[in-house]
Amino acid sequence: YELTPTLSALAPFREHLLVVSGLECIPTPGRPGGAHAKASTRFLTDVSPPLSETWLDAGISMDQILAQETGKQTQLASLELAIESGETAGACDTGFACPYTNTISWKSQNTPLPTQNNPRVIFERLFGDSTSTDPKARLTRLRQRRSVLDSVSEEVAGLQGVLPQSDRVSRRHSGRGAAHPGG
Repeated sequence: YELTPTLSALAPFREHLLVVSGLECIPTPGRPGGAHAKASTRFLTDVSPPLSETWLDAGISMDQILAQETGKQTQLASLELAIESGETAGACDTGFACPYTNTISWKSQNTPLPTQNNPRVIFERLFGDSTSTDPKARLTRLRQRRSVLDSVSEEVAGLQGVLPQSDRVSRRHSGRGAAHPGG
């Protein structure tokens, strides 16, 4: 396959990529109402959601079928990321449960996987605890008012005595930035 201009920056990783194209997010034909709910649900499951505000019945999504296999080799089977919040309180399609409108990934027939758009939460999920994806580890760190960068800074500080002088200066500068991200 040929990489598009948008994907050209990924050329060095081409042999590790699977580019899926030709997908369409269209609602179930022949059924009135609920265009967003029907299109979002059908996008990766090819299942039309039932007209119900409480009953979930979508089927496992294509990405999660892949995640079941690739997740055996990684700490996280999949990441469900979004540009904007999926919290749509009161903005669901009439007659359909809210997850049908704001979810495209389904772990099982009735388990939607909500998306995350908060960079800090995503960072913590990816790098928060190298031995576990347990949310309790993140919560404990937040209760201690510590971030991953604080923990890394402490580990690097322990290396101060064994680093050459030139690296100590670099660490000092990066340590200041790490302790106060964004300003």
